[in-house]
Amino acid sequence: MMPAREATTFPALTPEEIRFLAPFGREELFRHGEQLFSAGEDRIDLFVVLEGLVKIFNPAQNGELVAEHREREFAGDIDLLTGRAVVVDAVSEGDTRVLRV
Repeated sequence: MMPAREATTFPALTPEEIRFLAPFGREELFRHGEQLFSAGEDRIDLFVVLEGLVKIFNPAQNGELVAEHREREFAGDIDLLTGRAVVVDAVSEGDTRVLRV
């Protein structure tokens, strides 16, 4: 079971929430090691992980692993909402299928 703080920080969407989002996005497959977004980009999409794993790295801290997003979790830096350039990199681990919104 995930600790309460992690569940709040990295919530998992319900199947119903994913079905609600589906018409606003498209499914994409990222092969192992492909980048979903990179630090410095000022416009990124929201990525809901349908299968696989997305790892978030901080290039300003020698590529330190910051977070991992699994099935039903989502990746999209807070800067997705603020319009500022993102400060992290998102990379697929293994073949990863996402809903790109």
